[in-house]
Amino acid sequence: TLVASVGLTTVVWVTTAYLTPATPRAALQKFYAAVRPAGPGWNSIRAESGLPASPDSLPSGLLAAACGAAAIWSALFATGALLYGQTARAIVLGVVAVATGVVCLRTLRRQG
Repeated sequence: TLVASVGLTTVVWVTTAYLTPATPRAALQKFYAAVRPAGPGWNSIRAESGLPASPDSLPSGLLAAACGAAAIWSALFATGALLYGQTARAIVLGVVAVATGVVCLRTLRRQG
């Protein structure tokens, strides 16, 4: 069921991407000027806009997002384990939540 739903979803979004009109270049330039996203996919828009490259790092941003998600989910499951009296599991998940939260914060501080 999972494979079928992933396959169907992929077919639908790829079809939609090719059948709908592209985003106007002016809208992309306005977005780039406001947000300045990192990554090589923005090279042509950056060149057209004349703005400098983003000071952010795409790999660091992805690391921060993954660590942030891990921190939130670990804290959530640690709370549940604590409520159900699973102290050892709660402690392990709490340590994971704190560690990934620290990595997330340090990564974000380095970026900006």
